[in-house]
Amino acid sequence: MDNRTSLPLRRPTGRAGRAGAVAILATTLLLLWTAPAAAHDPIFIEQDQTTPDVGPYMPDGAISWALYGSVLESGDTRGFEFDLRDGEELYISLLIPNLEPELSISDDELPTVELEAPDGTTTSIVPEVREVFDEPFSNTSYVTLAELREPAQEGRYRGVVNGSAPSRFTVAIGEREEFFTETERSGDRPTSFPGIAPPLQAWYATPPGAEAPTDLAEGDAEMQLDMIEEAMEDGEGSAPEGAFGETDSDEGAGLGWVAPVVALLAAAVAGGWLFSRRRSDEPTADQAA
Repeated sequence: MDNRTSLPLRRPTGRAGRAGAVAILATTLLLLWTAPAAAHDPIFIEQDQTTPDVGPYMPDGAISWALYGSVLESGDTRGFEFDLRDGEELYISLLIPNLEPELSISDDELPTVELEAPDGTTTSIVPEVREVFDEPFSNTSYVTLAELREPAQEGRYRGVVNGSAPSRFTVAIGEREEFFTETERSGDRPTSFPGIAPPLQAWYATPPGAEAPTDLAEGDAEMQLDMIEEAMEDGEGSAPEGAFGETDSDEGAGLGWVAPVVALLAAAVAGGWLFSRRRSDEPTADQAA
């Protein structure tokens, strides 16, 4: 026989219900604000880096890298290499800028990637979708063509981007936000976020085969430094000291705490009000008698 007693549920008053909703909303906003954002450490592939052994080498393929380059004609290739460890995850995606002429290229003429795993097996990463992806950190926009995600093999991965028509491309590797890690065969890489903006915007503004602009219009080469800094602080990633520049770093650090504190205060006030309201709704001893 079940001797448990069912207690009647008390429906919260309208004000208490609204206060609870406020607390939940504030907590939700806080969680959304503090969720880590995705950002990529950029590497620019040169035209003479046609094979993996001469292309950029990334010692940690779990870091979130972005390889930017262009293929100029059918049969043109660009190579790269990266390492992964046992127990990690392989993640790689292929993108193009959300611009012309790439948007007018047919699927069978878009770039593809041949990825050789440490055991010698090869996977073809070919365009399967066209999903627009806006990059908030650099104010640029891309179209995702394909993704590959699977348990990693330990060792060296070798990739080749194959061109069938003139096109810019981006190959994104890994998902852990960590910037300015040492690489090999990657040219003169920037050591701060302000240094990333000019080459990235030059690549973004230059159709394949055209001459890169010698200078950019004011405001074109800007990075959202405060957004990147918040991603570094809230996520698991890191950036070396001085990566943000003195002025931008101070501004980001000075303002980044405002929204979380406001959300916490709103949740605390709403929760306290709800608690006091419930206490006032409970019958006193005299009322109970």
